[in-house]
Amino acid sequence: MSEWTADVDRRIYKGIEVGFNRNFLKPGNSVVIVTGWKPGTGSTNTMRIITVQDVRLKDQLAPITGISSVPSFNVMPNEFSTVSSAGTEINEEDSVPRFF
Repeated sequence: MSEWTADVDRRIYKGIEVGFNRNFLKPGNSVVIVTGWKPGTGSTNTMRIITVQDVRLKDQLAPITGISSVPSFNVMPNEFSTVSSAGTEINEEDSVPRFF
């Protein structure tokens, strides 16, 4: 993991810690993170939604920006397949894919 990536993770976890201290956040809440994919201006094009963990357990915190991207969740069913682009089965009854 590069120093820039580690620094972004530290900033995100510091923001979550402040949210805990001010009672804005609790474990299990969702947080939207908007960041760049590389250092510098003009590259803020990455959005992640994470589930908040207790930041007091610093030894157990996983990398955020250092993890690989998840597959696309775009669902574009066509006449050739009943599987979405995320690899999930499309239920014919309600046409809503099940991701979890």
